[in-house]
Amino acid sequence: MCSNFSKVYKGKEWKDLMCKASSVYTVQEFEYYMNVIKEIDKGAYKYLMSEKPKTWARCMYRLRSKCNRMDNNTSEAFNEAIKDAMDEPILTMLESIIRQEMAMAEDLEMIMAKEMIIAEERGLVPCTSSGREKDNNTGSGRGKRREDC
Repeated sequence: MCSNFSKVYKGKEWKDLMCKASSVYTVQEFEYYMNVIKEIDKGAYKYLMSEKPKTWARCMYRLRSKCNRMDNNTSEAFNEAIKDAMDEPILTMLESIIRQEMAMAEDLEMIMAKEMIIAEERGLVPCTSSGREKDNNTGSGRGKRREDC
């Protein structure tokens, strides 16, 4: 939006006003800068308002997620992790990714084992499935905590 606006309305003053209007955090500040633009040139104001401010003004952005999926960061982390393998042939790339994932799983398992030892020393860990009583109805080992064992 800013680059298109700058093509039509040239000059530092226009660029500064557009940048201020698009980057403020409150609706009141946005309206102030838009009124300044409107006083200088109604055409510039109409040009900016022809595109919904929700799409280009920071103060109009929604604070919550637009969808229920929260996988963007996971996808970005995965892509970063496989960045070196992406230039390889597909089978070599997959093998490299598998090795990387196995190494990460092993590291995570070691961290969890250390945390379990610390938690057990403090008496914070529920009984393991072998130390729990089985539920007569389901046969599962779920349900009893250490203090109940």
